[in-house]
Amino acid sequence: MNRPESLPPFQSSASASGILSDSEIDQLIADYGSRLTEGILGPGNADANIRRSQTFFLEYVEEHRWLYERIWEAASECNRN
Repeated sequence: MNRPESLPPFQSSASASGILSDSEIDQLIADYGSRLTEGILGPGNADANIRRSQTFFLEYVEEHRWLYERIWEAASECNRN
């Protein structure tokens, strides 16, 4: 297998703003805030020195479709730039 001598430039992070309005964020917190748990790392442990976040996974169902679509649009935009 031929491997390139060097890898192309890689951006390790990207950010976007304006994905959700303040009222949409407030509503998500009101609806699901009580279900948030401490974000964990790959091995299954929490370490605030590495990751400080609270998470909750929303199923991909019709009720949440708008949110998944909004996130997909933002990720696609980041990948274009």
